Amino acid sequence: MSWLQKIQNQPENIRKIIFWVIIIIIGGSLLIIWARSLKETMESFEVEQLKQDSGIPIFEQDWEKFNMPTPDMSQEELKKLEELLKEAQNSPSPSPSSTPLSSPLEP
Repeated sequence: MSWLQKIQNQPENIRKIIFWVIIIIIGGSLLIIWARSLKETMESFEVEQLKQDSGIPIFEQDWEKFNMPTPDMSQEELKKLEELLKEAQNSPSPSPSSTPLSSPLEP
């Protein structure tokens, strides 16, 4: 009698147990193989090569391309600007109801 016939002669609940044990063993083996493959792939992964191949601009390297002029201001002008900003922040903004609306039809 072969091993397959021995399994076929077992009651259904025993055959189900054997089936699920085999499925778990196969699934576990595939999971282990996949995990090892993933580990090897992650270890050999080169981030710098990916950055170069993808063509994504790198901010640090491209910063030099933005040659924007900076304003030349004296300390006195900076102080005046700071005072104006403080005044603008501290002064209440006019409410829409307090400002008169002029009609384009009125002279």
